[in-house]
Amino acid sequence: MIKVAKVRTKILEANDIHDIENIEDKVNAYLDSLQEGTYIDLKLSTVLHNSNNIKTYTALIIYKTS
Repeated sequence: MIKVAKVRTKILEANDIHDIENIEDKVNAYLDSLQEGTYIDLKLSTVLHNSNNIKTYTALIIYKTS
């Protein structure tokens, strides 16, 4: 028998060239709020907008729901 977990995702964003600490704080706070054993994976990305030299930090958190 194959067991399949139901998963959900949460996307967190921060938009500022000096905002890397903010996204780290958001990610840590969200991970702390998850029930123990539900965290699966975390993907981080950064995009630099050349027109205004601002970075967008994005975190995708994948976790089990039940």
